[in-house]
Amino acid sequence: MSRMTIAVQGLTDVSHAEDSRAIRLGSHYFQLLQGLVTGRLHSWVVDRWLGFWWWLIEPLAMTATYLFMVTAAFGSQNRHPVLFLMCAILPWTWLVAGTRQALVSLAQNSRILSCMQVDYTVFPSAEVIASTIRFLFASLIIAGLMVFYQIPITVNLLWLAVLLVIQLLLTLGLGYWLALSQVYLEDTANAWQVVCRIWFFLSPSIYALEQVPASIQRWYLLNPMATLLSSYRHVIMNGQPPNLTYVTISSLVALALAGSGFMALRRAKGIIPLYL
Repeated sequence: MSRMTIAVQGLTDVSHAEDSRAIRLGSHYFQLLQGLVTGRLHSWVVDRWLGFWWWLIEPLAMTATYLFMVTAAFGSQNRHPVLFLMCAILPWTWLVAGTRQALVSLAQNSRILSCMQVDYTVFPSAEVIASTIRFLFASLIIAGLMVFYQIPITVNLLWLAVLLVIQLLLTLGLGYWLALSQVYLEDTANAWQVVCRIWFFLSPSIYALEQVPASIQRWYLLNPMATLLSSYRHVIMNGQPPNLTYVTISSLVALALAGSGFMALRRAKGIIPLYL
């Protein structure tokens, strides 16, 4: 057997070994991810009398509060005020719940990080996925309101899949960076709480996009949540497609956050446990 043949065979064996190792690591990652998601969902309903019904009660209570504000206080003229608010409250609750849980996920699993070789991204990912499942369950409210208000079903509802993927990537990206920041700066949780409150009112949550002055709308819609919330309403309530320009911008922002956050956590392997 020639040296060249031996070298090629050796490289092939190494390649197969690396592929096998990658498959094992990937399988371990998804097994751990599944376990963490299941555990989080179970913790939200165990030992609670109403269990998962809280997933519906919370957004309904928030909507009732803001409904009073936009109708009694501000005199909203929207034909379907409950659906109008729910199209913003539910996605916003998903974003906030996912990022807040992701933010503390590394600190809460510090013992695992210090004694096991695991991919750090699995912990914030699990929290975001769990909050996504909770959001999808609560979205039954929107389906029920569409039936109640007799909102016609149009082909543009398919845009919801695109919008949901964008928001999922946005939530993951924010979750990765917040989890990493919390390791080094314990004030991150308090700061993020303040940011969320301000961000909520800087997005078309309890008011319509049309109420924003036209002169600043082009800058206003650079806020990814402003684009997403207004797009949910366009698709669900009006049966219209979203603004493709701003949806594209929001998708690029979400991809950049998710990709950079994922890589940042991967590069911090072995360092994070030292700060926990």
